[in-house]
Amino acid sequence: MKNIKRNLSEHIETIIRKRIMLLEFKEGEHIKENKLAEEFNISRGPIREAITKLEIEGLVTRALNGRTLVSKFDIQYVKNLYDVRILLEKFAIQALSNGVAVEELEELQAYVDEMNNQRDDSDAYREADINFHFLLVKLSKNKTLIQSWLALKDLLLTLIEVTTTASHERRDDIIDQHDAIIVAIRNEKYEEASAYLEEHLNSASQYYRDAVFRLQNEEE
Repeated sequence: MKNIKRNLSEHIETIIRKRIMLLEFKEGEHIKENKLAEEFNISRGPIREAITKLEIEGLVTRALNGRTLVSKFDIQYVKNLYDVRILLEKFAIQALSNGVAVEELEELQAYVDEMNNQRDDSDAYREADINFHFLLVKLSKNKTLIQSWLALKDLLLTLIEVTTTASHERRDDIIDQHDAIIVAIRNEKYEEASAYLEEHLNSASQYYRDAVFRLQNEEE
C-alpha cells in the first residue's frame, strides 16, 4: 500500500513539476491542494508529499499563511542546477583514479551504445543518457555524493523532457562527448575525462537555458 501511495505521489510530483517548467503555473501562483485532489480524484495526502519534494527542489515555497506558492523558474535556476551537477560529476571522475574495472568500463560503453541505438526513441535515449551519468557517480562509491546526485535526478529528467526536441545532429555530438569521456577514463587520463565532462555539461546547461528562454517568450 505504501508503494502504491508513493508511486502516486511521484506521478503527481512529476505533473506539477512539468507545469511549473512549462509555465502553466506562474511565479507566485497559489497551488491549491484541494483543487488538485479534485482534478486527480485522489486524497490530499499524495499531493502534500509531492509538494514537499518540490519545496526541497526550490520549485515552490510555503508562505507564512500556509499557502504553497510557485517559485521563480528561470534561466538562472537551470544554470545553478547544472553548476551543481558539474561539481558532483567531476568529483566522481576524480574518485575513479583509484581504478576502474574492465566490466565497469564496458557497462559505461553499453549505455553509450544504447544511446546510439535508441536515438530515434526519445524516452529510451534519455534513460540511457542519465544512466550513464548515474553510473559514473556510483563508481565513485561515495554514498553522500550518490545521494546528492540522486536529489537532482528527477529535476534533470523533467527539464530534459519538457525542453528537448528531436535533434539528431545534437545527439551525434552528445554521443561523441560520452565516448570521449570513456576513452579518457580507459587511458587513465582523469583530468582529461573531467574536462570533457565539464564541456559536455556546460553545453547541455546552455542548451536548456536557451530552451527555457524560448518557453518564456512563447508565453509572453
